[in-house]
Amino acid sequence: MGRDKAFLPWQGRTLLQHSMDRVACLGAVRLLSGDAQMTDRAAQLAPFGMLVPDRLPNAGPLGGIDAALHDVPTEWLLIVPVDQPYLPSTAFMSLVAEVERSRAEAAWFTQPAGAEPLPLLLHRSLRDGICAALGRGERRVLPTVQAVALHTYQAFRSQSEWFRNLNSPADVTSAESADG
Repeated sequence: MGRDKAFLPWQGRTLLQHSMDRVACLGAVRLLSGDAQMTDRAAQLAPFGMLVPDRLPNAGPLGGIDAALHDVPTEWLLIVPVDQPYLPSTAFMSLVAEVERSRAEAAWFTQPAGAEPLPLLLHRSLRDGICAALGRGERRVLPTVQAVALHTYQAFRSQSEWFRNLNSPADVTSAESADG
């Protein structure tokens, strides 16, 4: 993309600001996961939460999940993508409610087109299994979670708008035009 998605403007604020607003209702500890270069942007990112740089270079999203699981001070980790601004807070709350009900170690959404890897709710007991999978070269999020969790929950969501990604300035412009 050539720039950090977190700071793309979206409806008068950055994508990161929107993400933080959506999770504020959960009262959770906020961790910001990213590559090692995130420390170069520490002053910009610090107001939003604790910075957690990847422990392994070039490990993709699974590497960020591994780093966050090693630093999370709570039992649960909710991974919220910064580039999905249509995800409502109720989506996160429904995942939390379902793991409490089902006693699953991981939860995510699925829709007719297939499983959505993010948002993702994980219990920190999965940390060692995810770390071992990374050590074996695994980089895919959901197949790894499915392999290491004993019990998972997939919440069905038929509308795909929640999961629309904004991966470029052109995506943002197109989405804003469609919304407005």
